[in-house]
Amino acid sequence: MDEDEYDIETVMDWARRYLVARYGDKVWFRAPETFENVLERWIWAIAQNSPDMAESCMKQIENHFKERMS
Repeated sequence: MDEDEYDIETVMDWARRYLVARYGDKVWFRAPETFENVLERWIWAIAQNSPDMAESCMKQIENHFKERMS
């Protein structure tokens, strides 16, 4: 594997570590819509293996930047 490529389990682990570092161990009992921003909701979705929610969040992120760039 190229050093720039990581498996999904590694990425999910990084997402989990970020959320625990920022919000503590009880982060998993928090509803995703209570996070401060859509990026953190996307990270939560990746960590929880929720691809539909991750896709929805990514569309919101893309739309946000499209609006700002136009």
